[in-house]
Amino acid sequence: MLELEKKTSVIEKILVPIDDSEQASCAAELAGELASELSAQVILLHAYKMPIPMIPEVVWEEDRIEEGLCQLGNQLLDKAEQNIPKGVQVKKLLRRGYASDEILAVASNEEVDLIVMGTHGRGWLAEVILGSTAEAVIRSAVCPVLTVAHPIQHRCVQDQTGVIAGSLMR
Repeated sequence: MLELEKKTSVIEKILVPIDDSEQASCAAELAGELASELSAQVILLHAYKMPIPMIPEVVWEEDRIEEGLCQLGNQLLDKAEQNIPKGVQVKKLLRRGYASDEILAVASNEEVDLIVMGTHGRGWLAEVILGSTAEAVIRSAVCPVLTVAHPIQHRCVQDQTGVIAGSLMR
């Protein structure tokens, strides 16, 4: 009799960009549940930019500013990790640079299978003027991108064939 191999998940690594928004927190929670059901790893990423001094006469203490930004970034990563179920493997990364560039670089370098990220949903005019990290990532990502704009109630169920079914409600 022919034995069938157990099918492994196509999604093994899920990248979750983290900022201080409710949307990012919701994205981390959803990614954690998916990772738990799929036995996948979650990679939490926070990217920060150094501010540009506007007044040349002001003493610029770049090292102290960067230290503060790193401390804040690590706090955000620790807080996001609390949304991930126990037993899910978590990797935390802190990167200096533009968020969209760092997300795309990590997705490629870590061979990520899915990006789950929050989006603020500001509207088309704000996106034209301000730009959108989510839009930039969606346009250039090497893998699928799932955006989360609102808190959702969900329940994921995996059947014997490995198919994930879920109910999502706003």
